[in-house]
Amino acid sequence: MKQVQHGHSILKSNCFEVNLRALLRSALQKAVRRGNIEIVEKVAGKLALMSDSSWLNSRAQIILFEECWRDAKLLAKSTPSIARLSSIASKTKNKSAAGLGTLAHALVEGDYSVLDFAPERKALKIVAAACERPNDFFRWAIDLAPPEDHSFVYAAKRAFSQASWPWDKAFVLAGTYFTVTEKPALASETYATVPPFPYWVAIDKHTKPGKLAFRRAAVDLRISETLLSWSSFYFEGAKTNAVDPSLWWDAELYWRFATVKSSPEDAQNLWRNVIARIQHEVRSESAALKEVIEGCKFGLLRD
Repeated sequence: MKQVQHGHSILKSNCFEVNLRALLRSALQKAVRRGNIEIVEKVAGKLALMSDSSWLNSRAQIILFEECWRDAKLLAKSTPSIARLSSIASKTKNKSAAGLGTLAHALVEGDYSVLDFAPERKALKIVAAACERPNDFFRWAIDLAPPEDHSFVYAAKRAFSQASWPWDKAFVLAGTYFTVTEKPALASETYATVPPFPYWVAIDKHTKPGKLAFRRAAVDLRISETLLSWSSFYFEGAKTNAVDPSLWWDAELYWRFATVKSSPEDAQNLWRNVIARIQHEVRSESAALKEVIEGCKFGLLRD
């Protein structure tokens, strides 16, 4: 990667190189959400070249449930991870499994306030119980699903076992629950115009430079770092090109901000007032990340 100047800074730095994998992983899911297929393919290809194929495969499965659970049945098909991610990027998203999974995980962790936000307590309690007894849940799902969907349930169980984080596992359980109980149509293609990818959004709370940027901004502006991080996620990082209405996603949103004594409306206003500051804080890393990704073609680095 060549050096790029930004003011008096050299963008290629040891710090950036150390954090590159985390930055690319962050950029990948945000590009999927925003429907930017070209960026998805470039980033996935770069990660594969960095020996991250195993992570790509397991992450593609989680993203399917988190962003587009209506296509969860396609998990039964043997599909390369880059092709799976590109397909999700092209579809209308549905965040219901993410919402239900998040609330179920919180309930398992002892936060009973989620019961006040859930649009349906039965589903929430079933998925929360599944988090604690997954084998029983998948046996129940097999009994409920028609024979032609058994391969999907087995694939979902494998995705569950491969997931690293408990909330990711909860997304899989929630998506499986919806699939076997609602028997949904597949997600529709979206033809929404895709704007240029904003590289700075990849530098979020899951990356070291992003954490530092949020911390500095929170201290200087005397606001909660946690509130700032969640505001960034819901109103920037989680943006999609097209999304179905979802009572479960709305429930997660209102519950989340209630936990930090705020509301989605106030948090969105906060983010609007801080966004320029965060963009400025991460401008060097953003420019360097853009250089790396745009130096890839169809997932392969140029010589």
